Amino acid sequence: MINEGLIKSFVVFVDLSLDSSTNLSESDLLARQFASKQQKNTIPLKNAFLIVTSKSEDISGPNDLFKTSTPGKVTNPNSSSESIYNDDFSQSTDQSVPLSDTSPISNHSIFVFQLLNIPILMQASSKGMYPVGLIDPDELASTHWYIHDVNEFSSITDVDSLKFSDPTIFMRETGKWLKSDINLIESICSELTSSVEHQEYRYKNPPQTPDFKSYKSIDWENSIIEGHATHPMHRSRHSIQPLKKIVPETDFKNILINFVTIERSHVVIEGSYEDSLKSLFESATKTIKLPYKSITIIPEEETKMLNLINLQTHVIIPVHEMHLPAIVEKFGSLIRILPFEAKAQGQASLRTVSPDSMIPSGLCIKLPLGIKTSSALRTITPWSTHIGPRISKILPLLNKKLEEVYSNTSTPYNHENIYIAREIAIREEADYLVRNNENEKVVVCAALTEKTIDGIPFAEKCLELNTHEKKINFFTR
Repeated sequence: MINEGLIKSFVVFVDLSLDSSTNLSESDLLARQFASKQQKNTIPLKNAFLIVTSKSEDISGPNDLFKTSTPGKVTNPNSSSESIYNDDFSQSTDQSVPLSDTSPISNHSIFVFQLLNIPILMQASSKGMYPVGLIDPDELASTHWYIHDVNEFSSITDVDSLKFSDPTIFMRETGKWLKSDINLIESICSELTSSVEHQEYRYKNPPQTPDFKSYKSIDWENSIIEGHATHPMHRSRHSIQPLKKIVPETDFKNILINFVTIERSHVVIEGSYEDSLKSLFESATKTIKLPYKSITIIPEEETKMLNLINLQTHVIIPVHEMHLPAIVEKFGSLIRILPFEAKAQGQASLRTVSPDSMIPSGLCIKLPLGIKTSSALRTITPWSTHIGPRISKILPLLNKKLEEVYSNTSTPYNHENIYIAREIAIREEADYLVRNNENEKVVVCAALTEKTIDGIPFAEKCLELNTHEKKINFFTR
């Protein structure tokens, strides 16, 4: 959260005894008034709050609050530290900066956030008030307040009535400040709500603490609790019609792959597609659970899926079970659904899956999925599937500094509309890259940043780095 555009955020340090000036701006008075009401009830920092509000349209002049603040270091007179950076910051800072702002925030709504740590601040704009340069979500406490009209605040006696926990309140209000399109804001709010619901479920139903010795890369993929450290929609599972709403209990770890067939004239194949997926096609088992009309086969016959299709004229396409409604709607009569399915394990990205039958080949599949997470629709664009197999042929010719993950093959749908022309891609599995080295493990980095319920990082727990000396030795060996 930084100061830009039509929104300003600042940290106010509160100690009423330190302010001797009678020439306080309305924003100063409101911040101190709010803090004085909360001093008896706060558990995190009691001397500092984060305030977020909109910039007044009538603000003008070089000394306007947060409008032209220059990034800089805030000096604590009682500390040898040169700047505020997650540091214990003394209230004496209030005494070091003269008052320079008289800008009103009348008729504004504001948000107040309790802090656990002091974020990176800019040069003070008013006595005890500092614009925020950069703030980490971990620096925010879990208590927040929303004041709809600051003019009514002085008459409020129960500050607890102002507490809020719904992030859509903040999103809708800041959307007004930014004059954003209301449909866009509502779409973002839907993603936020989904993220909160799924994150709450994950907290209440956490995975087991990873076992470094036995866990494979797919196990680490599914050990992630929070995921993206700074993205509010990191846990969003916001489905796009015609997909059904994704409930928090949905199992993304164990999924089924469905299959459709389409004429070869409608697809562009890169690489050795059929050879790469042969084990998947051969392992597919018959199913009667599909909610759509499929190719009819006699149940008693031991029919294999490959025996139903003329591979000279048609192509078999694997489909994520949750995405099948979109495939049926978008492609209609161009496809035929095959009454077969195969088991797979989902990875952290949701759209990449590891079929059980493809483990020996060291390959996994990236399948389009009409779900938004981290604000991104988990489908696949044509250019990404085209470029993968092609650049994989060039990489061996380059100097080798890293271990490359190759995209072997893909099946882009031949259509001029990229929003319909969704694809699939096949790439190497992570564990396969270290198959010849027993001393190496493949771990998705996001999993190592997670913590156990008692706050111990997975990396520290799994690697048994429980002392300062062990940590030093680990990073210096």
